[in-house]
Amino acid sequence: MSLLETLVTEVEAVTPTANRDPDQPVLMKFERLAYDAGLVVPFDWGSWQDEAARLTNDPQALSRAALPTLQKLITTHIRKERFCEGHLNAILASGHLLALLKRLQQLHKGDD
Repeated sequence: MSLLETLVTEVEAVTPTANRDPDQPVLMKFERLAYDAGLVVPFDWGSWQDEAARLTNDPQALSRAALPTLQKLITTHIRKERFCEGHLNAILASGHLLALLKRLQQLHKGDD
């Protein structure tokens, strides 16, 4: 099982009322995966927050997002956590993190 598949399984197992600990292991694994896989990219993420919000709130748009867009979205989420502690927990609790990982999984498998 790949690290991405393992992470998807672990995120699926976390309940929406999970402990709001920003250091919870699944979030730490998400960050590590993002950095190790080159999913965190240098760009002006601050000026891209409106697009990130649109993708976060629109599951249909997220389900069509290409890899470069997902890289920007992941970068924005990780950078935002640095300034707004609890952001990653919020996207975990909302189901957005799982949807994002599943979209990555689709692209990785070539299903799109």
